[in-house]
Parts: sequence; structure tokens; C-alpha cells
Amino acid sequence: RYASSLTFEIGSKGGVGPLKGQPAAIALLWLQEIPDDEEVPVKIPILVSKNLRQLKQNFLNEHTPKGHEYKTVGWLTTMIRVDRGLDPDHEKYAKSQARRHAYETYDHIQGEALIAERNAHAYDDGVVDKEEKKALQRAHTKQLHNRHRGVAQFQPYRTAIWMKEGIKRRIIPKKKPAKRETAVKSEA
Repeated sequence: RYASSLTFEIGSKGGVGPLKGQPAAIALLWLQEIPDDEEVPVKIPILVSKNLRQLKQNFLNEHTPKGHEYKTVGWLTTMIRVDRGLDPDHEKYAKSQARRHAYETYDHIQGEALIAERNAHAYDDGVVDKEEKKALQRAHTKQLHNRHRGVAQFQPYRTAIWMKEGIKRRIIPKKKPAKRETAVKSEA
């Protein structure tokens, strides 16, 4: 994450939806400046430039104006908190095989503890409704599958799941990744 930035795109130059043009201005914050697990106020300059795409790829400091033309038109003030590590919100981003494997590893280690804690408090109020009962059953089934127990102990079942996921990944159209143009100036 230290080589990543958070970019706020402000306004647009024509177009609607996916056909919209370039933003009118940007506010750029590099995540290396934000401490982990602390909510911090940040004040980010709002920049206007002829080449915002190139400006997005640069760390802004006192040397930036020497190589890039831009103008500061205002300031964006907000509170930012960066939570380190994985959590259940990351499951939707586990698209590649490596990311799925990393998330599954996290889920086996940390997810089991979360499920156990949730199950321990399920009966706190003395009443378990249909929804809670279904959630408990799903959690139990997931724990069995993670350890290849229950129906998941049989190889044909695991093969069928593997085939289903493979077919689903190939049939459902993927969103095309955003094209990343390298427009970094370099010395010859």
C-alpha cells in the first residue's frame, strides 16, 4: 500500500457514466503518509492541470512544479483511517488466484475465531430466530468444508465445486482492468 495513492477526482469534462471524460481537478494523497489504525485529519490540495493523468502518478512535493504544470485551486479536508491487514470486506477483491489464496488463508486463521465468537454470542438473548439459525448453519457448514469434513470429505464433491468456480469465472464477463498509461517524464 505504500506505493499506492488515494485520488479524489472532482468534476468531469463531459460525458456520462463510463463514457465520462477526464476529471476537472484531482486531490492526491499517498498512503505512505497515513499511520495504520489511526483516524487522522488530512488537508489535500485540489489541483488543476492540462495533464492530470501524468500528475496522478507523481508524489507531490517542492520539486513537482519544476517538472509539471499545475495550479492549486483549493483544499480538500477530510478524516482518513487505514485499517491494516485483511478483513471480511476484502473477500470481494479476491479475484486472482493469488489473492483468493491469501484471503482463504486469512479466513481459515482469523475467520474461524470470528465465527466462533459470533456463535458463542448467538444464544445471549435466549431466542434464536430463523435468520440466526440459518447463519449458524452456514458458519458450521463453512467450518466443515474448510477442514474437508461433512460432504466436503468426498473428492467428487470438491471436484464439482472446483469445476463450478472455474466455469463461473470463464462465463461471467470480467470487468476490464483500467488501462494504466505510463506518462512519466524521464531524462534521456
